[in-house]
Amino acid sequence: MYKQACIVFICENYPVGRAGEIAAALNIGQDEDRGNFCIMREFGQNKNVPGVGKTARSTQLMVAKMQRCLKEHALMFSSDFATFGGKNPESVVQRIAEQLLRFRWNEEDKKYNAKGPGQTDDLAVVMHMAPYWSIVFNDDKRYAGTRQRINNIQLTVDHIR
Repeated sequence: MYKQACIVFICENYPVGRAGEIAAALNIGQDEDRGNFCIMREFGQNKNVPGVGKTARSTQLMVAKMQRCLKEHALMFSSDFATFGGKNPESVVQRIAEQLLRFRWNEEDKKYNAKGPGQTDDLAVVMHMAPYWSIVFNDDKRYAGTRQRINNIQLTVDHIR
């Protein structure tokens, strides 16, 4: 069904993050993506690794981009939103909404998060990374090959229709 889709893996890059594991499993090197797979990454000094680091600066940019997307009603879930591990899609969307509503500046920690006692914010962070990374993806020349592959895939799909 999704044979022609470009799959983008959205991963935070931190020492025990999944980005490196996914890159290794897909046999993706430092400066490339494979076929229809693309792993979100940032480039620059000591940043050419899979995933995106959640620094104070990148988090500010993520929050600003997310706020703009929300104001413009630019975010939506696909009607065929899928989950893994037997999770009900509606329950995952509900968890995302709950985490996004809790996501705010924490004056004590001096950072944005949605954590509370016994709570996580992983889904809220990923939801902020996706719109932010679209800026990196569309602006960085090192993604030109991946952008071209996506355009070619879309042209092929449009031609088949």
